[in-house]
Amino acid sequence: DVACVVAAAGLNEIRKGVKLAKQRHRQVMVDLIGMRHHFDEAHILKMSKKIAEMGVNYICYHIPIDDQVKGERLPPESVKRMASSLNIPVATAGGINMNSAANMVKAGARIIIVGGAITKANNPREATRHIKKAITSTHPILQIALDVPDLDEALKIARETAPYVDWFEVGSILATNTGIKAVENLRELYPDKVIVEDLKVVDFGAQEVELAAKAGSNIIVLWGAAPNSTILRAIKRAKELGLKVMVDLGQDEPLERVKVRAKELEAMGVDYVVYLIPKDEQALGKRVSPPTVLALSKVLEIPLVVAGGLDAQSGPKAIKAGAKILIAGEAIYKAKDPGKAARDIRKAIDKIGIIHLPTRLSASEIIKETLDILVRHIRMVANTLDDRRIEQFLKVLTSARRVIIAGVGRSRIVGRFAKNWLNKLGMDVRVIEMGDEDVPPDFSYKLGDILIPISASGKTPSIVDYSTTLRVKGEGVVMLVPITARPHGPAWNRKDLTLTVPGRTKEDWIKEKEERIGQRAPLGTLSEFATLVFLLSATQAVLEGKLGFARVNKVMLKIAEELEKAIPHIYTQKGTLEEVVDAILDTKWKASRVVLDGFGRVERINCMFAARLIQVYGLNPMMLRGDINAKIRSLDTVIISSLSGEIAQTFKTVTHCIKEKGLTPIYFTGLGDSPAGQLIRKGRIVDKDQVIAEGKVLGVFIPGTVARRGRIVSFSERQFVETKKKITPLDNTAEVVLLAIFEGIFACIMNRLGLKERNLEHAELE
Repeated sequence: DVACVVAAAGLNEIRKGVKLAKQRHRQVMVDLIGMRHHFDEAHILKMSKKIAEMGVNYICYHIPIDDQVKGERLPPESVKRMASSLNIPVATAGGINMNSAANMVKAGARIIIVGGAITKANNPREATRHIKKAITSTHPILQIALDVPDLDEALKIARETAPYVDWFEVGSILATNTGIKAVENLRELYPDKVIVEDLKVVDFGAQEVELAAKAGSNIIVLWGAAPNSTILRAIKRAKELGLKVMVDLGQDEPLERVKVRAKELEAMGVDYVVYLIPKDEQALGKRVSPPTVLALSKVLEIPLVVAGGLDAQSGPKAIKAGAKILIAGEAIYKAKDPGKAARDIRKAIDKIGIIHLPTRLSASEIIKETLDILVRHIRMVANTLDDRRIEQFLKVLTSARRVIIAGVGRSRIVGRFAKNWLNKLGMDVRVIEMGDEDVPPDFSYKLGDILIPISASGKTPSIVDYSTTLRVKGEGVVMLVPITARPHGPAWNRKDLTLTVPGRTKEDWIKEKEERIGQRAPLGTLSEFATLVFLLSATQAVLEGKLGFARVNKVMLKIAEELEKAIPHIYTQKGTLEEVVDAILDTKWKASRVVLDGFGRVERINCMFAARLIQVYGLNPMMLRGDINAKIRSLDTVIISSLSGEIAQTFKTVTHCIKEKGLTPIYFTGLGDSPAGQLIRKGRIVDKDQVIAEGKVLGVFIPGTVARRGRIVSFSERQFVETKKKITPLDNTAEVVLLAIFEGIFACIMNRLGLKERNLEHAELE
């Protein structure tokens, strides 16, 4: 994923490396190894800035092994100066162990490269665990807000509290009254303390940063309601001058809007976000809300700062909820003994101990977990199905005249997906839900009419209604074949040919052991996924004329094997999958949409993915080929899926996104040679000397079998012009893999947002 170029190779070689890496959608790290022998630190910093401007992704400060043997180590001060001077992440390498790793992170390094401390350890796994713990841990930071107008009083408070606080804040009242004198005096008295200048900047962002830097500030505070242009200019100038930027959100409700603004600020590049209850609001009795702190800390990767009437009692609650920096003002400077008050708060938050910053699981790790769960479940279902009932069901399918599949929500989409394959058996198949009148008026009057209701719980109201009505109306004629995880639900009857496909239902919510599964395969996923795989396997058996349970079992196990084979391909595309998850989440913070484009069965898979996305407040999926859609907007994330990679209409979507909307579309396609693969790898498709599409596309390759024509075709031609070979579900296992990966991507979204099943927006009326 990342190519390493040695800085000593020269700027021209670095440029070539960057160009080649971008063509192959890879990242570049430039290693400064050996540079300290030839140049002083000032020159290295100057050269590093030039390198950063070339478009490299990381710079590595590196002590060679020969110098390590002589006892040379990387000074944290040098790392700090480099990290504060560059706008790209700094990596450190060379003799790093648990203690030095923590110091490097504290100095500003974003990537820690460890060798011998792990590879030469007696227990490498344990050594890795200790180092990871060291670099993801931090003590709470205590910042005192010197919100007093008099400079002498402020300096007196600073002297009394200095042993207990980490950062001094020149509050807005003090800054307004004394100008830059307060910062200058504090810097002279405390050269090693971090000084935060709370100017609540709303305009002249770059100029205000310059003045703050000149006075000696380390961090400048901007107001969250300031124009984005002001904040961006301040960030740019701050990086050039080595300052950090802290932005005060300026609001705490409505919470969803606050979360959106916090993520916007993080995306802009601010270093800290402040959740503040202003003084005037405190006067009305308003206080910091730990649930709000928790909600914000879960969506942010940068440190959350909390302020507003906090003391030794309320401060620790904010830290426990996820705040990394605590600002205390009146609780200290209005106390009879400010030093003691600061000491009490310090002791209270230190009792909490080291804060372990959340180690964010990678998208590839989460998707692997989801696939593992699905594979285990499919194998379990395949081996626990009732063989006698399955063989009865296969015979029913061969003699069926008309089939109605009834389902609600994702279960109905499973039915729509299965319908495409069942139609190949030569029967009339329809999929309905409550309110749908697509039922022949004489249905249930003639033999060969089958109702397949799908309800995991057996309690879905409309399914109960349909099953009861048709059972009475067509008694002795209509055959009911319910597919469920709960065969004794109120919708079912002993006379039905009930097929039990195990899976989780709402009753499983309360089981603690299901909590982990719920975050990787939320409620309904296992049941719906297993039902879909079962129906595909049954159709495959009938198409082959093999009407025994053994064939259904074998096909289900084959599909599970295909899912398992997909896991290595997840890791080879881990960087791309991270980008996909980020692109989907960006739509939440930008109040835009996730636009899904696909045809046929892939469109049904898109629908199942959309039905998941809509369960997260603020995610707005739109089906480009669905009944309700609108134009693509420039802030949308567009996901195109064509496993054959041959559908002509998808390339029109690509061209529209790139040329007219300035977007980089995401394209999911099958492994192997295809026009879509050509577009992803080479940036263009040429067919008969004509450019069909060109531009940057973020591509994800889906393993599994795919039926292809070997050329670009319209969907109509693919749908209506038959191939010589009859296509079966086993010829298209990539469809099931795509659905599984979509389920894994949704699990990533839950993980990023800190959501559990109870936080998802489940339908209430059905």
